[in-house]
Amino acid sequence: MDIFRKKFKDITYEDVEDLVANKFEENEILEYKQEFNPKDFDKLISSFANTYGGIIIIGVKEKKGTSQPEKIVNVTYTDLENAIDSICWRKIGPPVSCDRKYLQKPNGRTKIFVIKVYESDLTPHTVENGTAVYYRAKAQKYSVDNYKKADLDHIDWLKNRRQKFDDLREELIRRNQERVDTIFGDSKKNTAYSECIVLPKYPRNTLLDERELLESIRRDDELNAIDIKTANNCVTFLNHRNKTNFSEFNAFGGYYNFVLRNHVHIAEPKWQNKKLLILNEILGNLVTNLHIGQRFLKRLSAHGKILLSYKLSNPKGNTIVWTEENRGFPQPQIELNSLVDNSYEFRKEFELSEFANDYFGIFSDMVDNLIFSLGGGVLHSRRESNR
Repeated sequence: MDIFRKKFKDITYEDVEDLVANKFEENEILEYKQEFNPKDFDKLISSFANTYGGIIIIGVKEKKGTSQPEKIVNVTYTDLENAIDSICWRKIGPPVSCDRKYLQKPNGRTKIFVIKVYESDLTPHTVENGTAVYYRAKAQKYSVDNYKKADLDHIDWLKNRRQKFDDLREELIRRNQERVDTIFGDSKKNTAYSECIVLPKYPRNTLLDERELLESIRRDDELNAIDIKTANNCVTFLNHRNKTNFSEFNAFGGYYNFVLRNHVHIAEPKWQNKKLLILNEILGNLVTNLHIGQRFLKRLSAHGKILLSYKLSNPKGNTIVWTEENRGFPQPQIELNSLVDNSYEFRKEFELSEFANDYFGIFSDMVDNLIFSLGGGVLHSRRESNR
């Protein structure tokens, strides 16, 4: 459902109406409450933070004996913002981060209250004066709450699971890079290349099998894929327009792209003795990768935090230029400095809702960062004047 992919500020009353109309059941990342009861609400919020994060909606009555929503009811409790803040900061340790707001029916008086709890990096979060830990469980029939008290083994797992997910994520990236080394060998040692990675920060389990992954790639005309191979829950391929463009998807929701950036020669006297890297092409590839990555994650209904990494390596010895068309041919217009340390890297985490709905804004920030790293003040000024 769209409500899980939206930025919190964009969630509307109509989104909740859609959940009810479609009888969308509670699950590990969604909980309905007919009314607010301060008792045990710390257990509920902390269980979300300890697991995958999620959304709590106060003002939705469930069908008896099921986890299906039946109807929206009016929330009469006032000042829920302060009540939730107090729970998050005073009853849970360490405190939990969440967003919350009232939503009112358009042209009506009915109000509901929505809370978005974020997946935490600080697990386990305790309640009951630091003596108990709760986590989310799958919805059960006739169960009032979808959280469970953690035993010692589960608490130990919560303490260590972030590291395990970190290790798995870095292992997936390492495998990407090993396959690139196998394909391109020594050619990447002295040649500029770029890497783009879009991957869940905490890859927990496979989101689809190899066959489903392969079919989704084959059906996607935008990918221009050839030489498609499958192995170890991954699909790898080359771009048929550019044999130095390698991509890989994995069943955990990760996307990896590598481009060997062979330099360009232009016959014009000013440039003929220089090896050129075209910034336009680098940025075009970057925005394409962000688009493909966010589309892939949406398709898999992934949730939680996303890691975005982009790296441009070995540009030294090349002249980096911004080109513009002149009689159908690209002509260098602005020459930028090379990177001092022979590489540029952008690595940042985002909530999936932010990445899915504003990847072009993220791209714009990355462009500004890269242009400044290359000393492209003139080009940056031109971008600002065109906004």
